[in-house]
Amino acid sequence: MMIVTKVSLLCISMILLQEVASAAKPTSSKKMILIPGGTFVPFESISKKEKPETPLEKTRAIESFYLDEKLVTNQDFLKFVEKSPSWRKTKVKRLFADPDYLENWVSDLSFGNLKALSPVVDVSWFAASAYCEAQGGSLPTTDQWEYALSDGGVEQSETNSKILEWYSKPTEAKAPVVGKTKNKFGRYDIGFMGWEWT
Repeated sequence: MMIVTKVSLLCISMILLQEVASAAKPTSSKKMILIPGGTFVPFESISKKEKPETPLEKTRAIESFYLDEKLVTNQDFLKFVEKSPSWRKTKVKRLFADPDYLENWVSDLSFGNLKALSPVVDVSWFAASAYCEAQGGSLPTTDQWEYALSDGGVEQSETNSKILEWYSKPTEAKAPVVGKTKNKFGRYDIGFMGWEWT
């Protein structure tokens, strides 16, 4: 069972994903990177203490997939809501977004003094999914996100420690500009700029 709690200053960012299908190129206008297939040990296996598992039982295989090089920004999401009025701050159905949806934006079509290239925050899973579909992709699965985060197993225990430490603290109200920290796959800021939907 997963328990979800509301955290003040919760930062929700999105990753756009497209599966590799017979070498088809992604249709997104954003730069995407190929995450090569491989294996990884998921978080849940690392944190389980009940039953010791062999490394083979913990390991999961992932097919290759494309992922946005950088997080979805306020500027990116503004372009989306300009073309998709039903996802605007005052137009979205409450079934698909809570009252904090885009709470730091000053209006439907303005993120005010937030940085254009900071990750968009306070976005529902439904809005994140609709954004990705509009770009010709989808949200990643949890396994795909964890694999991209794991750098294909490179320094995975150090990465796991850093990510768990980051998620244990409240986030800043205003996120910095995306594109600061790049992992071994070439993906910027994964896991360290906000909570991300899968």
